[in-house]
This record gives sequence, structure tokens and C-alpha cells, in this order.
Amino acid sequence: MIDQVGECRLNQVEKTGNLLDCLCRAIIYQQLSGKAAAAIHHRFLQLYTDSFTLSYILNTSDDIVRSLGISRLRISYLKDLAQPFEELPSLDDLQTIDDESIIKCLTTVKGIGRWTVQMLVTFTLHPWDVLPVDDLGIRAAIRNVSRHY
Repeated sequence: MIDQVGECRLNQVEKTGNLLDCLCRAIIYQQLSGKAAAAIHHRFLQLYTDSFTLSYILNTSDDIVRSLGISRLRISYLKDLAQPFEELPSLDDLQTIDDESIIKCLTTVKGIGRWTVQMLVTFTLHPWDVLPVDDLGIRAAIRNVSRHY
């Protein structure tokens, strides 16, 4: 597969933001196409250009957040994120924790499931030994590739 598509460049993507940024992004991106999710996430970030904190998220009216294209359920997840957030490890701390422990820790947050944590680990921490096996796109791609080999 590497011969066909080239070397993995995931580790060349610079890590940005903190755990709050990453979890908000992960919640917004759940079950949406990449293009739609990116547009909604961009509008979400624009709303908080001055300051992106838990208190700002909590104090933003649901109607304003809803106008960005974020569903009521996801709004509740974003706001619920504030409750346990101070107890969660930092991104640096997550680098030192095994994957199952990260999943166990972060899935205590309402709206964060195993798939969301696998995506967060893959696209934020950039490990070489993790594959988000619960992702349907990954499964389909592996099936496709395996048919050719």
C-alpha cells in the first residue's frame, strides 16, 4: 500500500491546541462529512476568536451555537465537557498513557465514545502503532486494499 500511496505523513502534521480544542473538534466532527464538519468547526472557532475557554462555551447561548450548524445534542456534549474537564489529563499527559487507559479516561465524558477517542489519538497524538479499528472508513479501506493483494 505504501508503494501505491506513499509514506504516511501523519506525523508531519503539527500538533496544535490543547485537549479542550481537540475534544470540541472531535465532538463537532462526529458522524459528519469532513467538509461539513470543517465548515461548522471553523464557524465555532470564529465565535471564540477572543478567548476559547470552558466558561465562554458554557455562557454562550444554545441558540447562538445552534446557528453555527451544531445540533442540540452536540451542544449538550460541548457544555457537558466543562463538568469533568478540569480532572482530565493534558495532551502531554496523554502521550505517556496507553491507548486503552486514554479510552477509559475520556469516555467518561458524555458524548465521547471509543471511536471519538481513537480519532483524537490518531489525529492529535500521531502514534505509529494505533489504527482506529472502529472507523467504518478505515475498515472499508482495508477491505479494498486486501482485495488487491
